[in-house]
Amino acid sequence: MILDFAVFNLLTRRGVGWSKIRANFVSVTCAMTFNFAANWLLVFQPSGNAWFVRGGKFLMVTLFSAFVLQNAVLHFTGRRWTRPVVIALAVSRKLNLDRWMGIDVISRNTCKVLAVGVGLIWNFTWYKFFVYAS
Repeated sequence: MILDFAVFNLLTRRGVGWSKIRANFVSVTCAMTFNFAANWLLVFQPSGNAWFVRGGKFLMVTLFSAFVLQNAVLHFTGRRWTRPVVIALAVSRKLNLDRWMGIDVISRNTCKVLAVGVGLIWNFTWYKFFVYAS
């Protein structure tokens, strides 16, 4: 998740200026590659060496999460349901975080946090019962 946010913020910052959805494609792809290895080796530790089959399942689940669910949430929270961003900006102003983080950083990361949250729930459920299930 840190890798995802780091790449996302590097690509969407001023001077680079990628759109949230375009940057999300790249950041999620980087994070997804790392995620498969970490889940294989550290979290689920499946028996056997069926990494190719599990890798295919992992890609199906993760690609849907990353490129459909997360981008839908980014679009929805960026254009339709802006209340979470309004709340995050209000809280950041109260805590004076907007002065050193900037409104743009807070806004885009609020949308990204919501998108990642939806993705985490989707991914963990499908990884546990489908991808890495014995």
